[in-house]
Amino acid sequence: EIPAAPTFPVLCLSSILVVNDKVNVNSRYNIYTGIGLTAAIIIATLIGRVYSYPVIVKILYPLLIFPLGFYLCFKYTKGIFEYPELTGMWKILKFSVPLGLGTMLGTLTLQFSNIVVSSLCKPSEYAIYSTGAREIPFISVITGSIAVVIMADMSRYIKQGDVVTSLRLFKRGALTSSLFLMPLMVFLFVFGESFVRILFSDSYSESVFPFRIYLLALPIRVAQYNSVYIAFGHSKAVLIRSAISFAIAVALCTSCVWLFGYWGAALGLILEMYLWALPYNITKLSYSFGCLKRNVLPFREVWRVFLISAICGIIAAPCLLVNLNEIVKFMIGGCVYSVVYYVLMERYCPEFKELTSSVFNKIMKR
Repeated sequence: EIPAAPTFPVLCLSSILVVNDKVNVNSRYNIYTGIGLTAAIIIATLIGRVYSYPVIVKILYPLLIFPLGFYLCFKYTKGIFEYPELTGMWKILKFSVPLGLGTMLGTLTLQFSNIVVSSLCKPSEYAIYSTGAREIPFISVITGSIAVVIMADMSRYIKQGDVVTSLRLFKRGALTSSLFLMPLMVFLFVFGESFVRILFSDSYSESVFPFRIYLLALPIRVAQYNSVYIAFGHSKAVLIRSAISFAIAVALCTSCVWLFGYWGAALGLILEMYLWALPYNITKLSYSFGCLKRNVLPFREVWRVFLISAICGIIAAPCLLVNLNEIVKFMIGGCVYSVVYYVLMERYCPEFKELTSSVFNKIMKR
């Protein structure tokens, strides 16, 4: 772990670039470094064919990108060097410690279901559960990227007292995320069995059940609630929510495993999200934004995106009946689903049409 230590100063790079309106630089940096890391891990795996090689690459790779990240940090940091003050450091600690503890508890809550299954179930059941009960990797990339973009503007509007504009910006970010997450959820729910078999072979076909349960968390993930808490300076709210979430998840996951078996852990986690975390976030943010609970999120627009995605799933579902290889079946279903989704969204969702037009215009300019 020691070689990874130089990456800690670079963790602030995204914040520096966003604050200085260098979002494109931040995007390119994350994309290129991510592609480089992925390629390095694949090459190391093919060469060594042992698990230790990609682990070593994962540790040493940050050393290679550290000089570039450190250079960008100083290049876009305005002003002159000043020594830190104790009062400023104390303010940072008061804000960041509750936020950090809340984030740690949130991560522990997500992982607790695995602990319950490994403790109460057979090793074979744990293998099936741990394979399926996981989040799609690039979901956090989508939501995190959108959160980084809106964070700077949202904080500025809140400091100026323009809460209405900050709420509008938050809802726009949630709707933009839903344009990606809702169709992804429905498509993987329909073609989940093919997806699991392609990634993990037929031996883990039973993993599709917890995998589909985990997909039900995606509607909650359309919004980055922590970004709003940070913008309002309510870091303690994150700690309170995470602490209670952990306690509820412990009770629900354990109870559901006793009642339903290994897949009950995923059910308990999803129930905690819908019964506690989501209502808490909506209630707390309604007070912060000074609006009704039903106005915190674009519920109607997100519901419309879900309905269109569900229709696309029904239309693409017959592709499962095709007697072909799982990969070919998955690709055919993806093509059918994507085409139908694009046509329906262009017709019935003006937000989607606005987004695609904006992306197309940027590509044409370049």
